[in-house]
Amino acid sequence: MFFVSLTVFSSNHVPFNVLSVIGTILLTIGCYFACVEGEKLNVLKWGDEYKQYMEEVPRFNFVLGIWRRLKKK
Repeated sequence: MFFVSLTVFSSNHVPFNVLSVIGTILLTIGCYFACVEGEKLNVLKWGDEYKQYMEEVPRFNFVLGIWRRLKKK
């Protein structure tokens, strides 16, 4: 959502066109792969504990995160 909103908010300064949509898609894919690489490093550092954590917590689940945050309030 951050990358999509970044291109929308900066549309006053940069024309919102096909290139910005492609850029948003590439940035989102890059973020995903950075998270995957980060998880690999964490598995090396923390071992089985981190693998168990990965099974309990989804990689990207914004809806569940927002739901849990709203339930706390």
